[in-house]
Amino acid sequence: MRTRIPLALAALSAAVLGTAVPAAAAPPASPPPAGALLQQFARNQLQNCAAICPYAAQGVLTVPAGLVAAPGAALVAVGAGRTPLAALGAGAASVTAPANAAMTGIIGNDLNQVVPRFQNGVLVGTIDLMRIGGGTGTVGALRTDLLAALQESLPPVAPTPPPLTTPPPFGSAPAPQGPVETSVVGAANAFFAAAFYVPELSLLGATQTANAAATTLAGTGDPVAAASAGADAAGAVATEDASILADALSRSGGAQRTADSDSSSVPATEPTTNATERTADEPGTDTGTTQETTAGDGAGVTTGDGD
Repeated sequence: MRTRIPLALAALSAAVLGTAVPAAAAPPASPPPAGALLQQFARNQLQNCAAICPYAAQGVLTVPAGLVAAPGAALVAVGAGRTPLAALGAGAASVTAPANAAMTGIIGNDLNQVVPRFQNGVLVGTIDLMRIGGGTGTVGALRTDLLAALQESLPPVAPTPPPLTTPPPFGSAPAPQGPVETSVVGAANAFFAAAFYVPELSLLGATQTANAAATTLAGTGDPVAAASAGADAAGAVATEDASILADALSRSGGAQRTADSDSSSVPATEPTTNATERTADEPGTDTGTTQETTAGDGAGVTTGDGD
């Protein structure tokens, strides 16, 4: 009875004064159960394979078949009155076309879908581990944040690079706080640019270059035009590679300079234990997170609000 009286008075006050009755605070989320991370990781591998494996199988079947068919394609071109160079291009295109189609699916989906989600999870886990080492984080928060990052959907299928397409922001994108966390996120983004985006895009560029040269030679019989087409394809990839690296390094350096400036002019705040949380009450922070890319057209390199 004593408990009901204050509640009734609060409700009466709300009705008279037009104020809301304060709601009870929601209990903190419990860490995921044992095995949840491994189960979600296994599901993600199946999703990744569904995006890439069909194209790998396609390449295994079509490239050898094209190699076997190449002499016949050249003979058919000669029989049709084409020049020897055009016939050579037709035979080469029998191999380069299926190779380029397979690599487009494998690397295009890996860079546009698989790598961005993997990168986001690495950044989230890294920040939580840093906070555990600094005494402000917990293992429970690490497991909760990692599960949220693993449960992110793959970004949608995007056009074939170059250029790379910016994926939509992840809901669990990391929120680095302070100069150290900001610097680590910038360095991690630079690592992903150098270790994943540039090498894979260069490999795709090799098949794009070969196919552009072969198909142009088959169509025109002009070796100069074929060389020009190949050079154009290679140049587009080289330009995108340089843009990815330059943008990753500039963002990393700019984030460090900004963090150092902020730390010298604004009192430091204690970081939260959750790598994905930012509260509106904290000075100089946003309530959301963002995802940026290493290249101007989108290299999928994730950064937090600290960048």
